[in-house]
Amino acid sequence: MTMELDWERLNAIFSPRQDILDGIKRCAETPGKVALFNEIASHIHTKLAENGEPEAKRRKVQAGPTTNGSTNGASVAGNPAEDPILLQVKEISVSVPQRKKFELCFTPTFLYARLPGTTVPIQAMTYAWTDIEFAFYLPVPEKTQVQHNYILFPRGSTTPPKSGPVTVEPLVFTIPATAPKEGTIGGSEAGSAAAVSDTYKGLFHWAFNRRLRAAGSDVHIVASDPNKFHSMVRQPHRPNEKAVHVGAFRGSKDGYLFFLETGILWGFKKPLIFIPLKRIAAMSYTNILQITFNVVIEVFPEEEGDANDEYEFGMVDQQDYGGIDDYVKRNGLQDRSMAEQRKGKLQLAENKGKKCADSDAANGAGDGMTELERAALGEDMDDDDEDEEDYAPGSDDGSGGSGESSDEDDDDDDDDDDDAGEDDEGDGEGDEEEEAVAFSSILALFLFGAFSISTASTAVLSFVQQRDKTHPAPATTTTTTMSSIRRAAPMVFTPSGRHTATVIFIHGLGDSGHGWADAVQQWQGRNKLNEVKFILPHAPAIPITMNAGFQMPGWFDIKSIDALSHAAGTAPDEDEAGIELSRAYIYSLVQAEVAAGISSDRIVLGGFSQGGAMSIFSGLTAPFKLGGIVGLSSWLLLNRTFKDRVPAEGLNRDTPIFMGHGDRDPLVLYPLAQASEKKLTELGYKVTFKTYPGMQHSACNEELNDVEAFLQSRLPSLNK
Repeated sequence: MTMELDWERLNAIFSPRQDILDGIKRCAETPGKVALFNEIASHIHTKLAENGEPEAKRRKVQAGPTTNGSTNGASVAGNPAEDPILLQVKEISVSVPQRKKFELCFTPTFLYARLPGTTVPIQAMTYAWTDIEFAFYLPVPEKTQVQHNYILFPRGSTTPPKSGPVTVEPLVFTIPATAPKEGTIGGSEAGSAAAVSDTYKGLFHWAFNRRLRAAGSDVHIVASDPNKFHSMVRQPHRPNEKAVHVGAFRGSKDGYLFFLETGILWGFKKPLIFIPLKRIAAMSYTNILQITFNVVIEVFPEEEGDANDEYEFGMVDQQDYGGIDDYVKRNGLQDRSMAEQRKGKLQLAENKGKKCADSDAANGAGDGMTELERAALGEDMDDDDEDEEDYAPGSDDGSGGSGESSDEDDDDDDDDDDDAGEDDEGDGEGDEEEEAVAFSSILALFLFGAFSISTASTAVLSFVQQRDKTHPAPATTTTTTMSSIRRAAPMVFTPSGRHTATVIFIHGLGDSGHGWADAVQQWQGRNKLNEVKFILPHAPAIPITMNAGFQMPGWFDIKSIDALSHAAGTAPDEDEAGIELSRAYIYSLVQAEVAAGISSDRIVLGGFSQGGAMSIFSGLTAPFKLGGIVGLSSWLLLNRTFKDRVPAEGLNRDTPIFMGHGDRDPLVLYPLAQASEKKLTELGYKVTFKTYPGMQHSACNEELNDVEAFLQSRLPSLNK
């Protein structure tokens, strides 16, 4: 009998190194060398076992196929390798559990993957048909060419384990929108398969349905439906096609949420999560920022008596709130009475007996407000917003941001409030912070269109009245001006590489630097701006005339909303003193970077709304050369005297300017932005003006991608 290489062990051990596998294949010319390679594989396998490697890693290097039919998630009688192959499809790109091209084999009892040129099923990628619980067919996001993923969840794989290694994983593989290549289909049913092989979809739908039904399973393949749910964010890769996914983060991992007819799926990076509708107790919204919010899904436990689980997904674009909220309401996910019905049906189906008697009352029932409004007003916020699953801007992987201290530093370092100079206790600064947060939340909702101005005013007055009841004003008060308020230290995100450039990004009215931390994390996470330091300054709280004189974070006063609907900068009542003071502060940030060794032409000023207006004005009137200027949903300040304020040298005459604006902006009206761009162009400035159809006073993923591309072009790497 001719000795053969033990490809089961060799492939499992060296699967990431195809070059090693190819070398072994070339060198295994004699029985002696074959025996040597097999002995090496056996030795490595033994060492892995002795070193106590987790089962999740060892299971990929277990010796040979077993006769008890052990698979990924089930124990079924029979040996997968001995089961007759009905259908074989070659050159399939698998991403989970392993990222590699495999052959997929369909047998009467099993679906399994194997490496090209081998006959041994990979144990970690072997699934019994009776064990498959859910199947999906979903488009692959952000691809120019149409591609789809098939996702199969065996029982026990829909959510990651609370502790211990992962013992069972779903299968995810990708297909193009083309027909299978000639010679890639085999097996005893290849002839029947040829009739449905005009596309990969036709082939796999036919094969999956045929085998699942033959195994007595009622699982059907669920696909996304843009008529039932689609994102409002336009896809840059395929702009004429509605996206059926929503971009989000889980912890520090970016991915996509799919709101499907049977539940919510998170993919496509490990660990994948699928939460069936019947397991959802409730959904809510937290961490509402200028352009994003978080979705929290409360899930019934799998074991009776356990506490409910929670899954939080962050950085969801504000434009998708309406669609998600419609999905929540359509499926009764915000109604706890409906949740109890779902729980009862779930327990009945799983024969778990009597349901729990106690449940929470409906949050905010009868107040007529949406979950988003209640969350922003603090009526539906819990104390767990900063648990271990939260997205912590600037704290992940040593990014150097000041969003949150690491666990090791908790005993030694305070949070960002220390940067704000809150050194004294009992002086009422906590109350001022609470007031600023409340005003910021109320204004943000007004800007997003969730509140009318009358509703926002009522909310502000209600808060002030309640505050005055519990914290009466002292007998004498002093007027607080912008110049007398101590500024909070900016948030700083250090680069992952050598620091050669800086972006100073300035927030809008009612916000803080924290509101743009998620966007910075997104830019840094793509590793295209590795040399760029990001600085996010915080505006002081100042009286805002259009907000009845109440204080909120702002770079200058706005006398009325009407001032933003006039022709650019022609209103005579602009807060010139406030603008000049904020400009001086911005210049101090630039000068500090120059003093640290960064050339001013490697510094970009940018911002949103008020912050964008300050960036454009400060940048073009600066006495130093900048690398670029970004103004989002903004306008040109002090238009009447702007030309006279530009230095005679015109150092930034050729500095590129990027302006982005939504044509549905209800606050900084689109014609105001157009007039600003026209004025700047007439003055000889190089302006790139991009319109985002349907966008209101916010930012979208497409715009953030455009800003990232602009920053890359203006701040190219110097470490090449």
